[in-house]
This record gives sequence, C-alpha cells and structure tokens, in this order.
Amino acid sequence: MTFSNGPCLFGVILCLPLYATTTRNHKGLVVNIVSPGMINSEAHGALNAISPALHTGLDVLRSSYPTIVWNSIQLPVGQASNCADLVENVQDLVARWSFKRWNSSEVNVVVTSGCGEVRPLTSLLNQFDLLLVTSVEAMDRIRDVEKYPTWIATNFYPNPSALYCTFLRSLNWTRVYVSIEAERVGNSYYYLSKFVQLQFKNCGIQSWQFTCHGPNDTCTTSEIANMLRDFHSKTRIMVVFCRPVVLWTILHVLQVAYQSVFLLHMVNDGMLTTPSIQKLVSKWERIVNHQIGHNNLTHDLRLPDLTSTHIAMELVGKVISEANASGRNAFSGRELARNALNRHFNLTVGEIFVTPQGQMRYETYVSYYDTELSDFKDFAKGTATSSLFLLEAISWIRLAKPRWFGRTAFPPDIPVCGLDGNSGPCARDVQFHLATGLGIAVSLTLLATLYSLMKRVILWMNSENVVWWILLAANLDMPGLPDRSRMLVQVVCPNSGVRGIMS
Repeated sequence: MTFSNGPCLFGVILCLPLYATTTRNHKGLVVNIVSPGMINSEAHGALNAISPALHTGLDVLRSSYPTIVWNSIQLPVGQASNCADLVENVQDLVARWSFKRWNSSEVNVVVTSGCGEVRPLTSLLNQFDLLLVTSVEAMDRIRDVEKYPTWIATNFYPNPSALYCTFLRSLNWTRVYVSIEAERVGNSYYYLSKFVQLQFKNCGIQSWQFTCHGPNDTCTTSEIANMLRDFHSKTRIMVVFCRPVVLWTILHVLQVAYQSVFLLHMVNDGMLTTPSIQKLVSKWERIVNHQIGHNNLTHDLRLPDLTSTHIAMELVGKVISEANASGRNAFSGRELARNALNRHFNLTVGEIFVTPQGQMRYETYVSYYDTELSDFKDFAKGTATSSLFLLEAISWIRLAKPRWFGRTAFPPDIPVCGLDGNSGPCARDVQFHLATGLGIAVSLTLLATLYSLMKRVILWMNSENVVWWILLAANLDMPGLPDRSRMLVQVVCPNSGVRGIMS
C-alpha cells in the first residue's frame, strides 16, 4: 500500500490508551492529548488521516520524556461525516469530555487537524485555558494572540485565499476565470475553490466560474472548448481546481494555446523529503498496513498533514517538558502557548520556527512553464509573514526573471488591445495610420487588408505586442498527449515513493 496527496479513509480508527493510573507529582506528570474529529470520513482533515502521526508523535514523547506519562485520546464526533457536522458538534463533545473526565492533577491539551471547527473550538478552549494545536487547517484570521491566546498552528499549508490573493495581486492580475472539475460533496478541490472565491472580493479580484460535468467528474472535449471560448471573452488568467488527471488535460490545452502555465505549490516539497521524515513514512506505512488495516482505504493519506501532526505532538512535548522542568507548574494554555511564540525548535523532523502570531513558518513557491526549456522553472517563493491582513499574509520573492516570448515579464489579465484585439491603442492607432497613409477612401477589400497589416505591426511595436491572446480554433480540439506529458505529471503531482502517502 502507498501514500499520496489525497485524503485517506480508514475502516478502523487507531486505538490508543486513555489514562494511566499514575497520580501527578513533579516527576510523575500525566498529560492527556485529546484529538476530536471525524472518523470514516473522506473530508480533508478527518481524524482518520492523522491517526498514524498521533501514534508516532506519542512514541517520541514517551521516549524523549520518560518521567512524564503521555496519553493520546481520540474523540470521534458522533456521526459527523463532513466539516459542517463537526463544527456543529465539536464544542459540546469536548465540553462534555472535559467535565466528565476532568482531573485537576493532570494536564489536558488538544491536538487536532482542523476542518472548519477551529474557531468555535478555540473560543471554548480559551474559556477552559487549554492549549490548542492545529496541524492542517490554515486560519490566518484568528492569528490574533490577544483574542486567541491558547492557539498554535503547525500546518504546512498557507491560507488558500491568502495564497491566491497575494500571488495574483503581486502580478497585478485582478480578473480571473475559475475552472472546477465537479460540484460534489467530499470533493476537496470543490471546497477549496469555494473557500478561495469567497475571499476574492475582499482582495479586489473579480472572478467567473466554469464547472465540468463529464464522466467521473472529468472535463469532456466539448466542455473544454466551451470553457475556453467563455474564458476568452472575460480575461486571460485561469485558476484551475481539479485532480492531476483532469488538470493535465486542461494545462496541456492552455500551454499549447497561450504558452504560459503556472503551478502554485501549496507546500514546499523539499521540506518533506528529509531522511528523518522518510523514516516516519515507513512507520506510518506499517501502522496503516498492520495496526489499522487498509481494507476500506479509498484515498491516500497526505504527507504534509501527517508531518505537521507529528510536529504538533513534538511541540506539545517541548513546551510541557520545559514547564515541568521549571518547577513552576505553569501548565495553563496561555502560558504554554506564550512559551512557544517567536522561537526555534529542534525536533526529530528538523528545525521549525513558530512566529509571534503562533503559526509555524511555512514556505510555498510558484513555478512556470518555460517554453525555451520545455520544462517548469521556479519563479517565486512565498513566506508567511506576521501580518493579520489577508493581502499581507504571504510575502513573495522573485527567484528568477521569467522568459516568456523573449520577454522578462508576464502579460496583463486584459490584453493591451482588449479581449477582442480591436480596442485601446490598436483601434486608435490603426485608424490614425489609415487616415494619414491613405488620405482618401479606399475599397473595402484594401481597407480590410491594410487594417489587418497595420494592427499586426502595431502589436509587434507595442511592449505587449505578442499575439498571445488569440486562441486558435485548432487549439480548442483535444490533441494527443505527447510523451513529455508523462514526465510533467510527476512535476504536477510528485510521489513520495511510498504508496498511500503523497507529497
């Protein structure tokens, strides 16, 4: 069995011991790490998808801090099968557990992936003064340590809205066309697209949407043709949310037609290929195969989610062991979270940094298709900032100058000569040159010929002169995929080398 970038579904949840019988003293501290969430769910961030990392994280805590008793408790949220159900029920579940199993001589913290429930859960845990560490969901809007003083996040993912908004605005692109493969419950690409589009208005971006309805949620040839015709009438920037198999079909057509394709990477793959993480991959594979079973595994686990959850467990161990060693018994959620801020931590998976806002610093990057190299090339790197504002959440640094039709800049979202090629300077300059060049009326045939010739000359002389915005009818037909596509698919969706986890 392998692991991949998709979600994973387990038939059986990993069972871990609940409580030790040890009573609390300075060297016999009992720590309960509680993880509420969904099980048997395909939703992104379900408890199913992080169980192996909770297990390996617990192993590290027990071996690194043997004088502390570490327990991991997984709390399935009733019959919740989607994020909405989780949001509605998680506060009640955690509150009931806290009152029923509360022991003032033990330390309780919450480690969960996050599937929309982070905001209500944070509000509850602020009242209980318990530390909350989330490992998957990116919630930039609650990075206010004054309002949410008990929350820390270890996710590798940036807030998707911040990622798209900051990158698009960095290139002055404010009109985008959104293509979605399907509107289906459980489709993570669909939910991601909705989440991003909700914020487009807040960051000054106008968007249009096209949804594919082909067999197995794919885009048919006619759908792609219709989509491109509609796209051609609105803008020249398209954002695609779909699986790699669908993505490549669309990218291939766009690359042929426009010679320009970006890959916006949510996670820096290089951070997930270290030897220490690869050792964990082997352990996670054994846990899935031998301890949990994979008879009902319908999707692959996400390597970033597993890694960030393991980091969350180790981070909890660091701050609690430090508090325990200090002898001050400063185990409140506020104290533990405050001690993690603005610090570097050396963990078994490598060094991490927690920002003053409680977010593990992450990096993402963008690559583009270089037509001269016939390959993708890194273009820009994005780094999390300390800002609480959406448009300032990620700072972009250019890694190289792009090469696009002999230029070192990418085109605007609206061509200089307009969407139809007959507007702006093209229309004005052509009329002027025709008037001065001819001086008199000419036949319709000659006028049309000169008009076409002069427009091409003007486009060539203009700084944005390449006729990149003309989509040839032949390119609306689906061509056969060249051999190179097999190599490029690896770039779009690199495999970690172990079935079941995708990097």
